Amino acid sequence: MKTLRLIAGFTAVLATCVLWTVALADQTSAVPASAKPSALLAGHPVSPGGASPFELNRPAEPSQPDAGLLARGHYLVFRTGLCIDCHSPRNEKGEHIESQHLMGAPIPFAPTVPMPWVPAAPRLAGLPAGYSEEQMVHFLMTGDRPDGRGKPLPPMPPFRFDHDDAAAIAAYLHSLPAK
Repeated sequence: MKTLRLIAGFTAVLATCVLWTVALADQTSAVPASAKPSALLAGHPVSPGGASPFELNRPAEPSQPDAGLLARGHYLVFRTGLCIDCHSPRNEKGEHIESQHLMGAPIPFAPTVPMPWVPAAPRLAGLPAGYSEEQMVHFLMTGDRPDGRGKPLPPMPPFRFDHDDAAAIAAYLHSLPAK
């Protein structure tokens, strides 16, 4: 019993010392506000706020896709899927207009026989209108549009990417500004 009182007394003294240290250090102007003990102890049970010790007093930052995923998506869009060929406008010399990559464009060719055909490719930068990243992944894996209108018309090829490649493409497209 004597040991328990000793431990309880020591804990009370220690908590008092921490609070005094916090109070004194917070009055020191040479220490940046973010490094002051009260900022570091914010949310700790011995702090004036008394919130959970696991609570962080800063807003959550949106998660960013990693650079490797975006690089893979760029490679697939420009080198494998060749999305740029139809979804990017060209100048009078037939060269892609770099500042307008994946912003949508008229299809530069037409069928030689009557058939269903789309004369323009939609914008992909920032994701096509009405698509979430998850819906884009599903579309690239199955060819099914999220609005239930079935498969897209030619000249859109029936891609069937695996999940990892479709996710990389969707993340890359989503990372682009939709201007």
